[in-house]
Amino acid sequence: MRLFMTLFIAVVLVTTQAPVVAHAQGFLDVQSDNLSIDNKTSSAVFTGNVVVERDGVVMTADHVKVLYKDPADDEEGQRRDDVEQVEATGNVKIVDGQRTITATKALYDVPEDNMTLTGDVIVTEGRENTISGTKMLYDISQGLITISAEAGRVKAKLVPSK
Repeated sequence: MRLFMTLFIAVVLVTTQAPVVAHAQGFLDVQSDNLSIDNKTSSAVFTGNVVVERDGVVMTADHVKVLYKDPADDEEGQRRDDVEQVEATGNVKIVDGQRTITATKALYDVPEDNMTLTGDVIVTEGRENTISGTKMLYDISQGLITISAEAGRVKAKLVPSK
């Protein structure tokens, strides 16, 4: 059972890629009911039935805010569309094949290549395997995931294949 749990967690660690914004190459497609762009703060806010797709991974949320790199950070002073951070809130759901992750909030730090998910985090693999907690830290470049529970304990239900 310990080996099965280790393998399950390893699969989640290795195969879950950054679902929100490209940390490598990849086309980002965002759809929402509303979009507000603020050039002064270098941000874009998508609201209402937000769907973000990249390389076969789909994230849905009520609200997604994208912060872009400050143009002053560009060596040539040119405005660039480099994404610094993506924050998704409200009914966050990430689907990658048979893997689903739900949370209240997801914060993706693009330069650091890591993601923090909070609020009733549930990772589901297939129909029966689940791990839940209140916070998930995912270091994408290292393939390392940590799930914790602020009140209570981390819970895992691991069902071996037949």
